[in-house]
Amino acid sequence: MPYAELLNGIDEIAEKLTTAEYQNLMSLLQQSQQQEPQQEEEYYKLVYEKITIIPFAYIDQEGELFSETKEIEESDNTVYGKITDLLEQGPFSDHIHNAITEGELTKQNFLIIKENLMNKSFIKKYNETTIIYRVKSLLKM
Repeated sequence: MPYAELLNGIDEIAEKLTTAEYQNLMSLLQQSQQQEPQQEEEYYKLVYEKITIIPFAYIDQEGELFSETKEIEESDNTVYGKITDLLEQGPFSDHIHNAITEGELTKQNFLIIKENLMNKSFIKKYNETTIIYRVKSLLKM
């Protein structure tokens, strides 16, 4: 349980405790905090463009089959997420997609994208749909 939650829990029941019990709990809490340093989470802000290409087919009035694609462009999208310590393998299109849809990006990928992959396109394919992402900016918060 995080330190702040424990502290709030103790403060909620403080009036029911004696001074000695309260001081003992606070002392134990301080000792546990010193033994187990709290990890500070890092967050990022990702600004990107997204183009979704959807294939579709239709039959015209004469009964002829036509197949086309439709592009849906979304620009200046912003997402906030946390930077994790996980080790992930796979193409960067997956990492960009996960950063946008799941709000998580590894420290290693954060650095690689920030230093080398700005304004480059990443293609993610789903069945018949193709999504193109372009990272416009990536900042650590």
